[in-house]
Order: sequence, then structure tokens, then C-alpha cells
Amino acid sequence: KAPLDTTATVSGGAAHSGRASPRRRKSAPKQPDPRMVAAMVVERSLVTSVPESKVLVAVLRRFPHLTERERAFAAELVYTEVRMRHHIEAQLSAYARRNLTGDATLRAHLLVAATEILYFDLRGHSGPKAIDVAVSQLTVLRTPQIAGVAHGILSRLLISQLPDEERDKARPARGQDTATSR
Repeated sequence: KAPLDTTATVSGGAAHSGRASPRRRKSAPKQPDPRMVAAMVVERSLVTSVPESKVLVAVLRRFPHLTERERAFAAELVYTEVRMRHHIEAQLSAYARRNLTGDATLRAHLLVAATEILYFDLRGHSGPKAIDVAVSQLTVLRTPQIAGVAHGILSRLLISQLPDEERDKARPARGQDTATSR
């Protein structure tokens, strides 16, 4: 078998739309956190036929600085996303205005952040962190506009998971401008 190459840039959007992709692929941070590692694994598995477990092992080898706890969290995010992908995609599609399958990077970051929101955010603390990591990574890897789309989708998903009384507080009333209301 050929060794797994996890350093190659993934091509996604341009092949599906027939026009130039709005990507700005810059180098990712040298020391990513577990969410970024999980997104790398999911992205690679979306565009190749290599199983997530093999991709995970290869990606974790690239980042020996990660603690055992960070490695375990990245693995748990990946394996939960794989097991629950159909449910997660159904939840995301409820808040997306278009089909998101054309851009593997966007889709991977949405899937990983949504996995954390839906299955790991038991007290409402890690959901905002998952959104922040996804948006900051997409700002670097794609464009601020794509990052904004992801922020909108993930924020609505997070709000939908709140109890009713907290959900009403988190959403502004229709027609009310949040910048002018106090």
C-alpha cells in the first residue's frame, strides 16, 4: 500500500461549480487544537476513500505536541461524526439555504462543530468554542463570507439546542435591531 499523504491540498468547490473556487488556502496553524485536527480528518475522508481511522492516525502523527487528552478528544469528535453523520447533516440542512456538499473544507468544519454542539455540549459551554474555531479556520482557509455562512448555520443550530426559556432570550424579536435595542 502507498503511504497516506495528509499534506496535500484538497480540491473541492471548483470541480463542482465549473468556475474558480473562492478559496484562500493559507497554511493552517502549526499547532492546531483537537477540533482543527478532527476537521482535517473529516475533510480528507470526505474527498478520498480512505477510512477515517487511518486518516486520524496519519494526522495525529503530524502533531506530536498534542496531549493524550487532546488526541482522545479529536478521535472522539471524528468517530462520533462518522457514526452520526446522517443525523448531523439533517440538522445542518435545516439551517443552510443551499447544498453544502460542494466544498469539503466548509462541510468538514460544519460537521465537526455540529458534532460538538449536538453531542458534546452538555452544559452549553463548548458550543461557542466549536463555532469560534470553525469560523476562524474557515476565515483563513476560505473567505470571510464563507466563514460568515458557517457562523450563521452553527449559531442557529446552537440556539435550537437551548431550552425554550434560554432560546427566547438568545433570539432577538422579529423586526428588532439588536444593535439599537437595549
